[in-house]
Amino acid sequence: MKSLQNLSCRLAFGRHIPGFRALNRLLYRRDVPGLERHLAGLSFRNPVGLAAGFDREAKLVDPWSDLGFSYVGVRIDSGNIRTAVQRLQYRDSDTLVAAELRPFSQSEDEIRKEIVRSFSFLYDFVDLFIVHISGTAGMSYLDDVTGLGEILDELLSLRLCYGQEKPIIVRLDSYLSASQIEPTLDYCLLSGIDGIALSGLDMARKVIDYTHGRLPVIGCGAFSTPEEAIAMLQAGATLIELEGAFLKPSKIISLLHDQGFHLHDR
Repeated sequence: MKSLQNLSCRLAFGRHIPGFRALNRLLYRRDVPGLERHLAGLSFRNPVGLAAGFDREAKLVDPWSDLGFSYVGVRIDSGNIRTAVQRLQYRDSDTLVAAELRPFSQSEDEIRKEIVRSFSFLYDFVDLFIVHISGTAGMSYLDDVTGLGEILDELLSLRLCYGQEKPIIVRLDSYLSASQIEPTLDYCLLSGIDGIALSGLDMARKVIDYTHGRLPVIGCGAFSTPEEAIAMLQAGATLIELEGAFLKPSKIISLLHDQGFHLHDR
């Protein structure tokens, strides 16, 4: 985590230096044919994204993209949403942004309102949504998927009001049991949710096996080596999302290229 925070500070400082972004693109951004990924109508130049939490006000989405991430996660709350939207309007056209909707409200009704409000406000300015509310205080979801389903039903209905249907991904917490996960997966398969985000190789395999690969998986984690990240892709994940310890996308992409691992053939 500390290395990512240090890098974030360097990116914030360096983005004002002429040629800084161009140099980062030259050094770190590798677009390798055969490593493109596709999810719910979106095309990703490689399978490696950056988790939300390192850019809470969308200040550095373009510099993170310059380092080779195929998409950049942002976690935006009600306090900074307007400022973030102003910045997102001027991002590079090839920078994909995933908004993580992770509410801080305490009651289920307030959670629903917060999620719907953020979804509506951000819809025209991001490319996909990751809904992470399974462990939120006030949600009955841990015992009953009904609360989560009602919120997601509202987002799916609201999405129909826009000209473009942007992907909605549900994030599962690693401590959930099979009896909690399986009803959620059943709901996602039936409702039109576009994918699942999760941590842990075993959990990824279980989800992919249970859904027979019909729900794309984003494998999240603080991968310490390129091999750990690639194992998640080999298990069937469509994308991986780096969080915690910093591992440059270029290292993963180089190893995939050296191994002749063509993801779109899987």
